[in-house]
Amino acid sequence: MPTDHDRLFKELITTFFREFMEAFFPEVHKHIDYSFLEFMPQEVFTDVTAGEKKRIDILVKTRLMNEEGFVLIHVEPQARKEKDFAKRMFKYFARLHEKYDLKVLPIAVLAHEIKKREPDSYEVSFPSFTTLNFRFLQLHLKRLSWREYLQNDNPAVAALLSKMDYTEDERLKLKLEFFKMLLRLKLDPARMELLSGFFDSYVLLTSRENEEFTRKIMQELQPEEVDQVSKILTSWHKQGIEEGRKEGRIEGRKEGRIEGRIEGRIDALKNMIIRLARKKFNGIAATTETAILKINNPERLESIIEKILDIHSEEELLRLINLN
Repeated sequence: MPTDHDRLFKELITTFFREFMEAFFPEVHKHIDYSFLEFMPQEVFTDVTAGEKKRIDILVKTRLMNEEGFVLIHVEPQARKEKDFAKRMFKYFARLHEKYDLKVLPIAVLAHEIKKREPDSYEVSFPSFTTLNFRFLQLHLKRLSWREYLQNDNPAVAALLSKMDYTEDERLKLKLEFFKMLLRLKLDPARMELLSGFFDSYVLLTSRENEEFTRKIMQELQPEEVDQVSKILTSWHKQGIEEGRKEGRIEGRKEGRIEGRIEGRIDALKNMIIRLARKKFNGIAATTETAILKINNPERLESIIEKILDIHSEEELLRLINLN
């Protein structure tokens, strides 16, 4: 199932529009009057020359400080490299300006994997005269180092770490730092799941990396923080399983909301329970570990994780295992 980049970026940016502007376009951010924000309906333009329809998904109507009237901010996420992208940005600008007769601020968010600098302008000129020099703001995520943003506790930044520049060897560290930032943000569960879902759509760990991730969070986080992380992970996992069922599949999320195989996820849940129990009870018996390892139902494992911090002995844990 291909990743729905447009939906993911639209959901993220419309939910955290102010935070997005503050983090990546601070000079524009300080002039926006956020007391009025209207997310406009999707605009559809017919490109006669190309024989296709183009959509503008993110269009914001707002005001500027100390100015009368409204302005439009058009944010265009671009998931793949496109030869004439700058020209398309101009066409969008021209049609929006013509239709609404308002100032239009165009912003391109380049989310593809190519790091080479891309044009942020479109020009029409003659040998002795330039008739058009159109410019737009550009956020080229792959040209940003994720490590430089780790101290910026901003929800838009947290999600977009997943599209910044990192190596394959840094994926595990990246995910750990993402969850630490998520915990520091202290958002409501729905927004935490939105960010986690966006991030996991682009940073896919192997089964072995997931096991190492579980081990690391047990070492580096406090028990109550581990519990929060486990709830976020299990909640998103449940959504992935349900969507997989709707599509007629029996595996977890692949891309978007389908992540890896169910078997790998089950192993990670088992390891999380064992490590939680070892830490809470200063070690557990081999028979208890065996009982945990025999469970192959992810819902049962998730239920144990949710309840384990409320029990006080290994005997209670065994009763919980048997009960589930």
